[in-house]
Amino acid sequence: MSDTPTDQTTTSQPVPGAATTPEATKPTGDDGDRGLTEDTPEATEQPETPVDGDQDADPTEDHTEQDTRVRKARREAANLRTRLHDTETERDTLTADLTAAQDALAATRRAQAADVLPGVKFDVLERLGLDLTEHLTDDGTVDLDSARDAATRLAVEAGLMSHGPKVGRNALPPGWEDTPANRRIAHNLRNAAPLGGNEGSGNWLQDALNNQ
Repeated sequence: MSDTPTDQTTTSQPVPGAATTPEATKPTGDDGDRGLTEDTPEATEQPETPVDGDQDADPTEDHTEQDTRVRKARREAANLRTRLHDTETERDTLTADLTAAQDALAATRRAQAADVLPGVKFDVLERLGLDLTEHLTDDGTVDLDSARDAATRLAVEAGLMSHGPKVGRNALPPGWEDTPANRRIAHNLRNAAPLGGNEGSGNWLQDALNNQ
């Protein structure tokens, strides 16, 4: 037997039939630093769920806009009511002023024509149909000559200046005696004396009218 030491270093040989345990694979390549292998799928981004525009609307904003519109409409309505009231007040004032001016003008014209027909009261002539507005000059004053002609014609047609006591109902305009005042005038006329035939003023018409 040789004294030379035998190299006992042996190479481990695989045992037939034994299961081979795979070694852990170290990640390689560029993905190795991230701990991913070529076989590992990358994380995929999830698609964003579409959101309806109405769902994004804030109900509070809708209510705020509606309240704003309501307040605006109420302010406009209040302004319109105020303007209407002011307009009506101005209209009433102008109407009152116009009525007062018309009354004053009529009184002035009546004063101008008070003696348009001597012996006949002006209100009697008005009842007979005398309208001074039909007998005005260009400046608005009473045309006394025109008014006197019209008054005379009306008095004659009514029988006030022709037949004296012979005045009858047919001589008066239809419906003229419908008022109590006119009936008294007609009664006095029928019972008056002819012009110059009484002991009064000498004017039967004036006496008849003065006694109404």
